[in-house]
Amino acid sequence: MPPTSPVLAPTPRRAPQGTPRIRLATQAYVVRSPRARFAAGVLLAIVFGFVPAHIVASQREDQAYRPIDARVIATQAAVDSQASYDALDAFRAQQLDAKRDARTKIALTAMLVWAAAGSVLAYVWFRRVPWARLGG
Repeated sequence: MPPTSPVLAPTPRRAPQGTPRIRLATQAYVVRSPRARFAAGVLLAIVFGFVPAHIVASQREDQAYRPIDARVIATQAAVDSQASYDALDAFRAQQLDAKRDARTKIALTAMLVWAAAGSVLAYVWFRRVPWARLGG
């Protein structure tokens, strides 16, 4: 007689779990951790503050350098004697100093714009976002 296998009980069925109700904001690590919120806020302020500063600096460079370059090109084209050719080096040095001064002013302006834009973003991030209502 063939061996009989033991009777197995039916596998108990579990009730299907309902779809979990997850609020994305409460599950995010940034919302729950004050340290992560601080680091994210500082990083966002630095990165997004750079964008307007870069735009302002590039526009100001175009405005400041174009007339200087035009003067140098016009002066070089107008050279017609040895004396005017000899004076070119001094003129170029003077225009190079003018470009350096313009670059310094542009850099300072860009830094101020960067600081202002970053400060505004940091203010919104740290003071205006309702982290307590978002689950943090």
